Amino acid sequence: MLRGLGKSLSMRTQWVKVIVLTHLAQKGRSIVVNSSMFISSWVWFTFLMASVQSSMVVNSFDSHRYRETFDGWLNDLTKFAVTPEHAVQGIRNAQTGVAVEEGNSGGGTGMMCQGYKGGTGTSSRVVPASEEGKTYTVAALVQANYGRQKHLHISGIPVGRILAEEDAKKSKEEAERAKKREEEYNAAKDVKDGSIIIILATDAPLHPTQLQRLAKRATVGLAKVGGYGHNPSGDIFLAFSTANEIPVQEVTAEHRAVDPFKAKAMNIEMINDSSINALFEAAADATEEAIYNVLCGAETMVGHKGHRVEALPLDRVKKILDRYTNL
Repeated sequence: MLRGLGKSLSMRTQWVKVIVLTHLAQKGRSIVVNSSMFISSWVWFTFLMASVQSSMVVNSFDSHRYRETFDGWLNDLTKFAVTPEHAVQGIRNAQTGVAVEEGNSGGGTGMMCQGYKGGTGTSSRVVPASEEGKTYTVAALVQANYGRQKHLHISGIPVGRILAEEDAKKSKEEAERAKKREEEYNAAKDVKDGSIIIILATDAPLHPTQLQRLAKRATVGLAKVGGYGHNPSGDIFLAFSTANEIPVQEVTAEHRAVDPFKAKAMNIEMINDSSINALFEAAADATEEAIYNVLCGAETMVGHKGHRVEALPLDRVKKILDRYTNL
């Protein structure tokens, strides 16, 4: 966590199987009412699977976690447009390996980032392991809804500031339009700066403390793009590993797998702390690129009350990058 303003819902704190990213009101319908919508969607999905598998006995539910970012500038929060069906479809997509759509998709549909249209982005890095031929992957999924144009950097180049300077040199009418867009955007961020949610996933065997350390490295990637953790932004990170399989009482079980009153030891793998740096670098780099992919994938949107947020002008950005990299 970089800056902690935000809302999180979870039925319990361990063995999280489902992570849902959404927008502020939809997660809670004023925080409380709609939390039951997402919880009910997972309960509904569990019963749906039970109806398909007639032998399945439902006597518990897997835990899940919800994170949100605020999209009240583009989205009419009173409409509650997201339904349990949307949440269930997201769960199905994750189960079947459907690629995550970047830009104006999912919980990121109404988000704004670094002065332009924000949204959803992904990226990953592969790092070598000490064993010959073995590798580990670190992947990032972000929902970006933070920041100002003047802070936007791409590969260390102050792209946001350069774009603003170019806009100021245009014809008077075009310059005034650009200035008005920036003022409206900044006014919206002054009221509610937004947030960024960063989820890191890895197949490297990391224990909980190592995962906390990995999650903190998302800050490095965020800072390289131009995120400062402004008040009242909510910059919240979560990391998990798929490497160690922890037995959990399945919903199909009719009897306890172990005696809960007789402590039983387990063997797990873990990365040597002295060899973890490549994973830290991968977390930072994947986060940075995932935010770039948000900006590159998002499209201009006109939303609630005619509010308009422009997409990052990729043709102009390419020219800026070419100009700087050829120096």
